[in-house]
Amino acid sequence: MRVVLIHNLYGKYARGGAERVVELQAKEFLRAGHTVHIISTAPLRLATAAGVHATQEQGVTIHRYSSVNIVSYYHLGKLPKVLRYLWHTIDLFDIHSPFVVKGILKKVNPDVVFTHNVKGMGMRVVRAAATYDHIHVLHDVQLITPSGLVLANSTNREVTVKLARLYRAILQRTFKTVKTVWGQSQWILDFHKGFGFFAEATVEKHPLGVQCLPHDTKTTQRHQLLYVGQIESHKGVKELLEAFMSAQQTNPELTLVIVGDGSQRKILQQKFAHENIKWMGKCNAQEVQVHYEHAGILIVPSLCYENRPNVICEAKQHGLHIIASAIGGMPEFLSAADVQVKPGDVDALARAIIDNV
Repeated sequence: MRVVLIHNLYGKYARGGAERVVELQAKEFLRAGHTVHIISTAPLRLATAAGVHATQEQGVTIHRYSSVNIVSYYHLGKLPKVLRYLWHTIDLFDIHSPFVVKGILKKVNPDVVFTHNVKGMGMRVVRAAATYDHIHVLHDVQLITPSGLVLANSTNREVTVKLARLYRAILQRTFKTVKTVWGQSQWILDFHKGFGFFAEATVEKHPLGVQCLPHDTKTTQRHQLLYVGQIESHKGVKELLEAFMSAQQTNPELTLVIVGDGSQRKILQQKFAHENIKWMGKCNAQEVQVHYEHAGILIVPSLCYENRPNVICEAKQHGLHIIASAIGGMPEFLSAADVQVKPGDVDALARAIIDNV
């Protein structure tokens, strides 16, 4: 069987959990003996006659192209806010990208096409898959709001203003060709349906990515805390650091290892300089596994609605206890032994740490 996975970033350009899910899905199809193609983007315009650059990486054929926009999705965060509105508008109505993707699909002639996050590829690329057996996979809320973020403790003006409603109305029409939708959590499916998406589609829960396998929870190493993820405001890293500093006064043996990088790293690293806080930067998959082995508690302090963070399931496979924000789809993957806290509640997070070490 020939399988095509369409996602905005892949391989060396990967940045988050969605890319990890696509990578794992590709590997699963390869193990089953199928031929796998990835259609994705590159940060810079590729100087080829067709505008598409194909490479072989770990048994997968990757087709990368550059969409016609101000900058690539990979560099979107560097644009000032006013230009991002223009960028998202171009992305909504891009007619070049569907043409490119149709050409790739025609050559590959797949048996099934999975579209994942397509922001930055030209949102209309989902229509290029309409003539094939097509499944769309939801990872976050990029169809609800351009930023892909809905914060827990805010009015979420970006979701309610007229421009946001217009944005969703356009995407509802764009994604109307999608007949089958998979979501990693029931929450992500219900959230989209609540905004009027996929009313005529078959909607199913499929927890792709790292499997949350049962494992005996560690009773040791609880004083060793771990955070794995982006160092961004919406991830609640500042609140985690504040909670840690408070809990550390009660238990001086506490240590916190922070794995990841982002725009807030240097600021927070300077503000929360402490010998028991270890900043590891961005780590590869093997290095992250070592950090799981050495830790006793994983903390996921997100301030935004999360779907199904892979880190929760990876940590569970290593027997870590989980302390996580009670938001989005995360509670679906926590056990009775894990702890849920209100997003942004520093005192509650500090108490959870103290009570569970």
